[in-house]
Amino acid sequence: MNLEKKVLLIVFIVTSIIPIYAQQYDNEKDFQVKVIGGGKGVEIAKYIGKKKEVSIPPSIQNKPVTSIGEKAFSDCTGLANVTIPDGVTSIEYGAFSNCTSLASVTIPNSVTSIGEGAFYGCTILTSVTIPTNIKYINFSKINFGVFANCNKLTEIIINKNNPSYTSINGIVYDKNKNYLLFCPIGITGKIIIPEGVQYIEYYSFYGCNNITEVVIPESIKKIGPWAFGNCINLVDINIPSHLKPIVDDVVVGYSAFCNTNLNPKIREEILKRFGDVFVADGK
Repeated sequence: MNLEKKVLLIVFIVTSIIPIYAQQYDNEKDFQVKVIGGGKGVEIAKYIGKKKEVSIPPSIQNKPVTSIGEKAFSDCTGLANVTIPDGVTSIEYGAFSNCTSLASVTIPNSVTSIGEGAFYGCTILTSVTIPTNIKYINFSKINFGVFANCNKLTEIIINKNNPSYTSINGIVYDKNKNYLLFCPIGITGKIIIPEGVQYIEYYSFYGCNNITEVVIPESIKKIGPWAFGNCINLVDINIPSHLKPIVDDVVVGYSAFCNTNLNPKIREEILKRFGDVFVADGK
């Protein structure tokens, strides 16, 4: 093969490969934006496009996109997949709330904050990865928590370098694994809480309708209010024998087992040891 043919072949190969790897972003006209940060960046104020799969541009109007604004994609019921570009630092209140077809979201490591209810009501979202730099998330399943009413969510994956949180089998704990913070509603079957965990936070398992058994470690000190509330198929749970009521200190919170279907013997044992933690709000 002569030199000219070799050059043409190389050019052909390169020009063929580049489009495969080039990131394709959505048209800037699909996004309403507002200038923030003293004119240094823009925030997505509203998505007005109609696509099922959206790749947000890293810059719009020649300014970097640094924020997904309050309810920017809210009620985009046809949205199935969204990729957030590197450079975005915040996802604001209700940004993707009630996106009932959203199955996948890519959050870059540049994001440092995720607002209340950001993914509230994303009813078919199954998995989310929390990046390195997130220091706080409201994991509550009430009061417009970030992942409240995400009924198919089966796992939260926490980047191993995140300073605040870690995850084991899709369940979220604080970094030191002292507190169990959040169990995704879609998790099924038997849950084994690892030894070392001391606190099961309030509402942490609330509404997990498909869990049937929970193994609680000897290290546990407290079970929060409504911790297992509305786990309607929960039939088996062990309460370590050392866990006993303490004067002026609630060891098992009110309504911790409200609307569960625990084995009658287990239910009776819990009633004797901790009082009626099966009724709503302790009433």
